[in-house]
Amino acid sequence: MSLLMDAEPKVVERGKIFPRAFSKHVNDVLGWDSAEVPPDWAANDQRYGDEWVEEPIHAMGCEPITPAELWEVRVAVLERLKGKGLNPGEKLSPRNRNIWDFEVGQALSKLPFEEHEKFDDDVWTYLTVYLFWDFPGWRFPGRTQTANKASDENDPPANEDESVEKSKPDDRVKGGLRNVLFRVWFRVHVLGVDLKDDLGEDIIDNVFGRPSISQNHELAKAIIQTLNRKEPSKVPGRHLVFREFMKAIRRRTATINFTAMGQVLLDAELDKLWEKAKQTIESRPAISK
Repeated sequence: MSLLMDAEPKVVERGKIFPRAFSKHVNDVLGWDSAEVPPDWAANDQRYGDEWVEEPIHAMGCEPITPAELWEVRVAVLERLKGKGLNPGEKLSPRNRNIWDFEVGQALSKLPFEEHEKFDDDVWTYLTVYLFWDFPGWRFPGRTQTANKASDENDPPANEDESVEKSKPDDRVKGGLRNVLFRVWFRVHVLGVDLKDDLGEDIIDNVFGRPSISQNHELAKAIIQTLNRKEPSKVPGRHLVFREFMKAIRRRTATINFTAMGQVLLDAELDKLWEKAKQTIESRPAISK
């Protein structure tokens, strides 16, 4: 009893309350690619934005994040990218797109979200429209892909090449799984130290482009851990084995609850599926990797 009485109470560190935004200016962002000249609705270190922003208030014992704190986030993200040789508005090569995603995700992972706001679409819409207005056009210049209408609504294409319909990139601006900021923050949130900057879009999209996989955080993390364990560095054909590996997992999710296995059995099952996928690829006639 005395041990309990003498124990220090656990201090729960609370996050901050963020501004929120809805659909206003979403379409305006699509054509804005200047980092140096902000749009008239944008945030700065003195204000959250224009009258269409729902400003944060004190709630549930949490402080609202200030405009100055938000602006520091933008400055820090841009500095991190410049440190990798990525300057606003410059065209990104495939390799630089991987670096961009990794660096932005790592920087945004430091955002002091209150728990219930991490997955609030309106918060991510705000951050994209008002704080990172130039990022959709920088990362996805002049294009976007929406889910293939012929695909299962709950399991859209694993990567952008599978899509057939092109439209304005509002799904990169509005909050949601395809939001330009949320998608990279979410990867860090799920994978942590298992996320590497050399995984490549094909591999990442095969995991995070499918809600049936990405919404199961334990499984998504275990999949990438299996890749890092089996093929820790890029080798010819790794992406082909991974695609076959993911097909096998998707087939098995219909009948197996992977995360109910426990970590040891889950790792063993995924190792088996990897080896089988590798054998399948190696047994095929030689093709260009």
